[in-house]
Amino acid sequence: MTMEGVAWPDEACADSTMGCSETPAQTRRSLVAHLARGAAALAGSGLVACAGPGAAPPAAQGKGCSQPMEIYHPFADTSAVAPGLRRVFADFASSHPQCSLQPVPIAPFNTEKLIASMAGGAPPPLSMLPPTQVTTWVPQGLLEPLEPYLKRDKLAGSDFLPPVWETMSWGGGAWHLPVQVDPNFPFFWNKAVLRSAGVNADRGPQTMDELDQAAQKINRESGGQWERLAFVPWQWYGTSNALSAMGYTHGGTFFDKERKRVTYNHPQVVKGVEWMASWAQRLGGTRARADQLFAGTNISALIADGKIGFAPLVSIAVPAIKQLSPTIELGHGGLPGATAAQAGVVWTGGWHVGAIPGSKRTDDAWEFIRWIGASGEGTSAVAQQMGGLPGHAKSPGFEILSRDSSMVAHVEAIKRAKFLPHSFYHGVSVDLAPLEQALDGARTVKAALDEITEKTQVRYEQQQAEQAQKKRS
Repeated sequence: MTMEGVAWPDEACADSTMGCSETPAQTRRSLVAHLARGAAALAGSGLVACAGPGAAPPAAQGKGCSQPMEIYHPFADTSAVAPGLRRVFADFASSHPQCSLQPVPIAPFNTEKLIASMAGGAPPPLSMLPPTQVTTWVPQGLLEPLEPYLKRDKLAGSDFLPPVWETMSWGGGAWHLPVQVDPNFPFFWNKAVLRSAGVNADRGPQTMDELDQAAQKINRESGGQWERLAFVPWQWYGTSNALSAMGYTHGGTFFDKERKRVTYNHPQVVKGVEWMASWAQRLGGTRARADQLFAGTNISALIADGKIGFAPLVSIAVPAIKQLSPTIELGHGGLPGATAAQAGVVWTGGWHVGAIPGSKRTDDAWEFIRWIGASGEGTSAVAQQMGGLPGHAKSPGFEILSRDSSMVAHVEAIKRAKFLPHSFYHGVSVDLAPLEQALDGARTVKAALDEITEKTQVRYEQQQAEQAQKKRS
């Protein structure tokens, strides 16, 4: 099964200059790219005993649903992903003929229409959501608990990828199932660039030291401007994603669950961000000089043209690069780490689906939720029709996507996934302006991360107090 020109709405690109909106018209099924933001702590993962290791998920069968259901989703009718989504819905309807889906696009995605529909007494049975936003949706009463359904159908935490289950099970409950999951990020390189600089093109760097050594050979300037760079770390899909990368690849954490303390100034996070800031200094004193290379272009074109040697890539970028440079040789591996043992870290985003309170159709909604998130039939439909990676660990969709050369690196990466975006763990907004200042040399990294930690802790404590007050009232 192939598809044409798909581009997922990409939360990873909200603060990026890397051209995430590119949508090359090309027959493929492997274009998936978007991150989610949110917050939560891992709750218990053993609702019930799970099926045997490696067992394929059973097909979902329609039981009692007899009416069409509305579903809110984030894809405009004009978006390239909409046709694939409609095909997935049609596949569901073919096995549930009395229970077709009526899609309601909300782009840009927000909860305003959902809240209004609930207040008016006519909510949809279903809505998609960024999974990490469970920590704001649940306190607002926007999701129906699904624990009874998971127990009934013998679905457990071990049936899902660890970070997927972490968002599903927020607060010890079960709130949503995955539609499509993004692994962030596999690390790619243009083999021709590495060979021309005398760098091993067949084995990617395992550590930041090895990456530094490769950069010394690859970086090239002319007339006071960079014409080729090995990498630009703050351009790894925006400052927020770069911060997650710096923390996780250096063994840092952003939240102490036991102490309930924000830890953006964790020593290993500081070390990782100092490494990133050091490259801003080495490449021109501020980010501006290196950023000139990105003016009017995007990461796919820069890799294809040999102007950037290494970069983490969302899956939509890979076929775009191959379209721009059909003969290119791309290597891929995991993100380098501070040590080889810390290499290959992956955190996830994506889109999930939940049942909405007040619709009086939770049983019907579960028919679709289970089908798309935990059945072989549904997860395969998402893989075939939309190029979406499953969150169900036993989905045959992984095998389907691994046959596509553009998706191999992302299939491999998602199996290493352990983390979520940095803000997930405390669940409040983070002002990264101090970090931006540090990257431009206006203040030290430690001072910037101390300020971010202090201000985020205040917001976290305010949020906790507000939620406690709501429970009491």
